[in-house]
Amino acid sequence: MVQLGSNLGRMLLTVRSIHLSGLPSFAIGSVAGCLIGGMVSVDLPPYAVQMGVGAFIIWTIVSKPPKWLMRWPALTGVLSSILTMFLGATGPFVASYTRGLNLLRQPYVSTTAALMSIQHGVKILFSVCWASPLVPGR
Repeated sequence: MVQLGSNLGRMLLTVRSIHLSGLPSFAIGSVAGCLIGGMVSVDLPPYAVQMGVGAFIIWTIVSKPPKWLMRWPALTGVLSSILTMFLGATGPFVASYTRGLNLLRQPYVSTTAALMSIQHGVKILFSVCWASPLVPGR
């Protein structure tokens, strides 16, 4: 919730700089990724999560994201949603996509905030509506 508020605030302050072309596809991919990821119940030990996130961050620093990642924002939404449901760390996953768009600083920040707001919002809705023990019939 805190991350959603932070990114949503950043997005609203810089809304004119958002690179809009991939947002709808990314949002659809995020919904699909949460649905797919929600069907798989995984309880990873803390060391596996830390190693997974650490390896990904090192990979994003020493290499460029694959070109297909920039051309397929829906697939990026799917993959990043699935991975972040188990590993957390939405920021590095989304930023690796945004970095490949070669945006200037302001559009980079605002687009990353928009994408992260979408992804956090979808995951929160998923958690409340589907995975919550408060949902009738669960």
